[in-house]
Amino acid sequence: GSVCSSIGSAVGYWVLVLDTTTFSLVKSVCSRLAPGMAVEQIHYNRTAPLPGFRAVYFVEPTFENIKRIAEDVSDDGPGYESVYVFFTRRADEARLKELTPTPILQKVAELNLSFLPYDDRCFHLSDQRQAFRELLEARPPPLEQLLDVAAKLSTLPLSLGVRPKIVFSRRSVGSLNGRTVTGAGVCERLARELQARFEELETQNPPWKEPPSDHHPRPTSCTMLIVDRTIDWMPLLLHDIHYEAMMGDVLGEDVDLNVGKFRYEQKDVESGEVSKTDVFLSANMDSIWSACRHAPYWRARERILDELQAVQAQILAIRAELGAPHVGGGGGLGSQSSSAL
Repeated sequence: GSVCSSIGSAVGYWVLVLDTTTFSLVKSVCSRLAPGMAVEQIHYNRTAPLPGFRAVYFVEPTFENIKRIAEDVSDDGPGYESVYVFFTRRADEARLKELTPTPILQKVAELNLSFLPYDDRCFHLSDQRQAFRELLEARPPPLEQLLDVAAKLSTLPLSLGVRPKIVFSRRSVGSLNGRTVTGAGVCERLARELQARFEELETQNPPWKEPPSDHHPRPTSCTMLIVDRTIDWMPLLLHDIHYEAMMGDVLGEDVDLNVGKFRYEQKDVESGEVSKTDVFLSANMDSIWSACRHAPYWRARERILDELQAVQAQILAIRAELGAPHVGGGGGLGSQSSSAL
């Protein structure tokens, strides 16, 4: 049966339509803001009628996505009551011509959110499964790929509300020791495309041009440094010595660092049944993880030992108040855990 028949009236219901990239983006953001929230991908039959629903498209401005939207807002589409389209970044004018205005197409806008947050300090632009192969090939990317990277990267400072100063390395693929061989190097070409994008945004009243106020002070500027790792890729093969990397080494497949989730097994003594429990690593759940994630693992060890000593001091203080005998000669939890560490 149809979706409508399973939920009754469709009045007031919204449909959120995502593509592969924006699904990963939404999932990543939800894992940061609400640890433990499950975001699952459900595939519906596109031919199923959805009359009365209002649809929000949050997709990349690719030719395939725009073509699909054009089909969905036509008379042969699912029958949405209204459609609102938000692209992750600037859409090409030639592609937008595929979208013929219809009564149900209410809005088309750029959301300028085209990067995937990894954590509070890291991000990447997409799931580049061929990135390592492209790194070893050490050849300039095609112009279309360069424009795509510039369009995606420009959405980051726009989302942060800062106007960055662009600094690039002259030594990159396409140049030799700073001297141009076959035109500008890839870093300079990317810097030029980003500068052009920022100048274009200046005409659209971006956040960094809004007057400051008490509630919205003018953000500080920043520097965007563009370097080419294809000419110095050996450091990328070195193993990280931070706490996060150690967690991956020790816990292996039981920890998912992308969403900050650790899974462990617990065996019931009486029944013998084994159950799996998920623990989400966040500031609320694990202060060590949030404070030491990007710190060297020995710094995390020092932090853990300090907290264990604080806990031991609290236990001794409680025992002293209750008049309980002191057992273990100062050993107890603190010394045993310190030995394990």
